[in-house]
Amino acid sequence: MTLLVALIVLVIIGLTSASVMRSVLSTDVVANNTRVQTLATQAAQIGLRYCETQAVADANGTPAALPASPADYWNTYSHWAEKKVGIYEVPEDYMLSSNSTFSPEKLPQCMVQQLVINGKTVYQVTAQGYSPDYSADGDGYTDTGSVVWLQSVVYLN
Repeated sequence: MTLLVALIVLVIIGLTSASVMRSVLSTDVVANNTRVQTLATQAAQIGLRYCETQAVADANGTPAALPASPADYWNTYSHWAEKKVGIYEVPEDYMLSSNSTFSPEKLPQCMVQQLVINGKTVYQVTAQGYSPDYSADGDGYTDTGSVVWLQSVVYLN
């Protein structure tokens, strides 16, 4: 009888241990997904700032901006996937610092489009940031990882 009770208690302890381990694993996956999303967001912010500074620097000369018509280039997937004219990849030295441990496989990209809003010329900046575990298929569609898109509008006096 004692052996049977001990065996039942052992099975209960084993099932409880397995349940706790599964819960811990799920928590680790959620924490890693949050970390990866945060890194992609930071990469997109770096890309956004890079193109904003390029738009301001080029404003006195010929802006390196795409015209708004005939289409919103930022919203056209093929424009990004084929890295057509106007897509800038943020230089690696712009993104990294001496104490940086983050080195993405794919550097952030950005573009600047010239728009006219209420008769004033503004620049719409769109950036994409990628997580360290980002990978894409042959057509450029995301297989794994995170892609974060950010936009801003820059008005220059």
